[in-house]
Amino acid sequence: MNDTVRVLHVDDDQSFRNLTTEFLTRESDRIEVISEPSATAALNRLDGADVDCIVSDFDMPGANGLEFLESVRADYPDVPFVLFTGKGSEEVAADAISAGVTDYFQKRSGREQYSLLAQRIESAVERRRTEVELDGTRRRFRKLIEHSVDIIVVIDTDFTFSYVSPSIEPILGFDPAATVGDDALEYVHPDDIAVSEERLAEAIADPTIEVTEEIRLATADGSWQWLEARARNHIDDPDIGGVVIYARDITDRKARKEELRHYEAIVENITDIVYTVDDSWTITHVNPAVADYVDMQPSDIVGDSVEAYLDEMLGADDRERFRAALSATLAGEDERLDVDIQLPTGTVVLELEMTPLPPDDDADPATSDGAVIISRDVTERRADERRLERQNERLDEFARIVSHDLRNPIDVASLRLELLQEEVDSEHVPPIATALQRMESLVEDVLSLAREGTAVRDPHPVSLSTAAVTAWATVETGDADLVTETDREILAEDTRLSQLLENLFRNAVEHGSTSPDAGTLTVTVGDLGDGFYVADDGVGIPAEAYDQVFDPGYSTSEDGTGFGLEIVQALAEAHGWSVSVTDSADGGARFEIRGVEEA
Repeated sequence: MNDTVRVLHVDDDQSFRNLTTEFLTRESDRIEVISEPSATAALNRLDGADVDCIVSDFDMPGANGLEFLESVRADYPDVPFVLFTGKGSEEVAADAISAGVTDYFQKRSGREQYSLLAQRIESAVERRRTEVELDGTRRRFRKLIEHSVDIIVVIDTDFTFSYVSPSIEPILGFDPAATVGDDALEYVHPDDIAVSEERLAEAIADPTIEVTEEIRLATADGSWQWLEARARNHIDDPDIGGVVIYARDITDRKARKEELRHYEAIVENITDIVYTVDDSWTITHVNPAVADYVDMQPSDIVGDSVEAYLDEMLGADDRERFRAALSATLAGEDERLDVDIQLPTGTVVLELEMTPLPPDDDADPATSDGAVIISRDVTERRADERRLERQNERLDEFARIVSHDLRNPIDVASLRLELLQEEVDSEHVPPIATALQRMESLVEDVLSLAREGTAVRDPHPVSLSTAAVTAWATVETGDADLVTETDREILAEDTRLSQLLENLFRNAVEHGSTSPDAGTLTVTVGDLGDGFYVADDGVGIPAEAYDQVFDPGYSTSEDGTGFGLEIVQALAEAHGWSVSVTDSADGGARFEIRGVEEA
């Protein structure tokens, strides 16, 4: 607060003005005096001066002291105004007080009057300054309450609202004025009323404590919102007279806590080893699954450096790869790698997924607070993959042998048969040609079986309906009809899916066709819950043959190779699917392919 008191003294007597200035400044080193001879001059001075108090005579030419006061109050209602006049009467004093004068002081002889005047000026100014400060404080507190993100309420000992802050409207949707006088417990969730009553009773019983509870409060739209309520007893405070409650919306915080609880439950019960490290490579958390691999508990490991385990458990190459991957992860990159872990029970292959932890809000976004590492045991999976690779290699070699070592003699025999037909006319030639054609078909089917039996490694979204229409166009279907009852996209390799459908369509047309009088054959492709089916309305397959139709060489046709449905099974298994046969709704055959993943 500025300690100087600036006084504007108005009096038409110049000698008295000078005298007043001299004695006031002698009486108090805080007071500074500026003087004007009339009300008009004083009003002009007020426009640009910082004045703490006005001291004015009553009888002056032009406007008198009370008229001057009226003009001052119009523009400066709060400036202290002392009427310092030689004309003293009860009537003037009454008029001055009615007009709102701060103080009325009659001129006297002697120096003592200036000492008393100085005291009254300082007292009036200090009182005004205190009022201004208090008004500012009140305004600040009022604005803090009105704009607080917390709901602030005061309740009486009977739990009724005596004050509700405006913040209840954006948070819960209620008009604050309309809630005053309501029972506060009417807004509390039924399951939280008992604990709310208990906490409020504690606060009322002991004014020295603050009680806190998380409760659900009703909203204007009929829903419930989580708030953290803190209550303190101010019943004996005459300015409050109740229990003050601060309630903060914690709906998002509760949701995050619940989500975190689920994550913690997953991490603690997952069979993979999950651990976190900070940017100094110190292990900050590890889940209980680590005990399945080493004779240690999480508490034995937390606080250790990752480096302490690298030399003991990893080979030289894997150690360097691990270090490089973890450094990249701490720099903000996702990393994945396989490492061989040396354990007392043998070597285990772990697939490591490294993900950076997000930084704090005030941290550099290009940095990380650490990394989370998920270690998954893939020993059996990698062994299966190696076996599958060896199997695929053998299938490739078998296909090469079939293609080269069998097809070449068949080609030679076919050419020789053509030359023989030119030289002789024998009844034995047509059967030989038929046998050679069958051998060619067998070779093609065996090659297809070898090629299509390898696992699908890169499936992608394929429209089942489009694949069916395309496959239908490549098969000799005669006057048969195709109906597609699906709009599903599945994950598959499109060429091998087409081959599977072609073989099923060809089987339906060749083996499912009815007699000429039975009408046109219809083949339908439709959805199953976890896959799709291919059904026809033909003669069907005997139930006793269901277990044999996928066997190598099984065929009900003399011209068939018996590999068509085995190829279907190989194509399905290459995708990770299963295939089975049953009756269709129309009495024909229905092949069901299951285990299909939707795109």
